[in-house]
Amino acid sequence: MTSTFPIIAITMPVKNAEKTIELSILSFLSQKNMKNDAILIISDAGSTDLSVQIAKKYVDHQKIFLLENQIDSVSENRNYLIEYVIEEFKNCYLIGRLDADDVFSSEYVLCEIEKIWENHHFDVLFLANHHMINLKLTDTTNIPQNHLLDDIYLYHRLKDMSLGDFSRELPSCNLLITPNIKLRYPLIESAEDHWLFVFILMNKLNLKIIISDFFYCNYSIDGYETKMNKNKNKYLTSRLALLDFYTLFLQSKGCKL
Repeated sequence: MTSTFPIIAITMPVKNAEKTIELSILSFLSQKNMKNDAILIISDAGSTDLSVQIAKKYVDHQKIFLLENQIDSVSENRNYLIEYVIEEFKNCYLIGRLDADDVFSSEYVLCEIEKIWENHHFDVLFLANHHMINLKLTDTTNIPQNHLLDDIYLYHRLKDMSLGDFSRELPSCNLLITPNIKLRYPLIESAEDHWLFVFILMNKLNLKIIISDFFYCNYSIDGYETKMNKNKNKYLTSRLALLDFYTLFLQSKGCKL
């Protein structure tokens, strides 16, 4: 599989998302005004609902590809998608993600990302999101700020996250990287996107990171409290482990906390 034009590749890991996946796909297909093009790579991890059948309705589009596998781990599926894009689409210059219950914030998200790329030629791009419940926008947003590049600020934000403060979660779903980035999601069950976000910030001296308040997606938080209560130990344990990991990193740099 090859491509003869520069592309942005959007990756979508899927597991039983029949209620939302079509809207996610349509939000990708609605993108306008791009100079180059984009592809959507869907990787279904053995869904037992209608997710695959819905996705198959769109695979005739030259922009959409469906992979079927039995990868149980979300982290592993995300990494599999990144490696697949790098291997199969040599002209890809940016890799992003859109989960199967999220939608792009507008029809012009990808063309705006093209403009940011043209102006900065970054390694990593952090963007903002709106939160939504039942596919309706809430008043809550997650907008990255340059404070994230400050070691101590990030430490305190991770500390708040480890205490279960959802308002302090990192804007980690709004991430685009170039194919040369070697960092990947750790194989853990919770907060894998936050870990990758922190890995990137730990390597900020070697990377050109652009932080923008442009809105990338409407991010679904449906069932957040239920999931958090059901898996509270797993949820907090992963975030506390991330805080401990980052604390050791700062101490190795001689930072006073």
